[in-house]
Amino acid sequence: YQNLAYAEQYVSFVNEVIAAENRLGETSDGRLSQAVARYLFKLMAYKDEYEVARLSLKPAFQNALTEQFGSDVVMRYMLHPPVFKALGVKKKIGFGRWFNVGFRLLCAMKGLRGTRWDIFGYDEVRREERQLIGEYRDLMASVIAKLATGEGAEYDRAVELAELPDLIRGYDEVKLANIGRYREQVVVLQNAGSAVATV
Repeated sequence: YQNLAYAEQYVSFVNEVIAAENRLGETSDGRLSQAVARYLFKLMAYKDEYEVARLSLKPAFQNALTEQFGSDVVMRYMLHPPVFKALGVKKKIGFGRWFNVGFRLLCAMKGLRGTRWDIFGYDEVRREERQLIGEYRDLMASVIAKLATGEGAEYDRAVELAELPDLIRGYDEVKLANIGRYREQVVVLQNAGSAVATV
């Protein structure tokens, strides 16, 4: 998706969760680690312009199109680049197969992802996607710490919190709305855990 260091961040955090969950003994059954592995991946491998380019160029995708529609099919990638959005263009624009050159260029530029040189990274959705990764890791670290100290946190609620990124779907405004829903549900579940702890 990005590079070896990015993959190692993912593996390292998942291994920390597995180790922490193993220390819980019989109170856990592996669901928390599985949820974190699945949903941290979902958050870290968000589908930005670089990833769409990579997926579009995969031979399996190109072969599937040829198999289903034939090699002489006229194909268009329907895209809505942020530059066009900024200029007020509201609809997607069709690009033919020639745009594979653009996709190759984007794939080569993925090292810019998340840096100040990432022209797509200034978009509100991209900023939120990057922020969610840290938020989720902090949330899971907090949940695991509470489970370890027995501060009233329940294992099933911890798993529910770990699975909440499943709410985050869609693109642009739809995704932003779902990120809002996700954050609201985090607060609801955390408050429910606090209420149980004080009873």
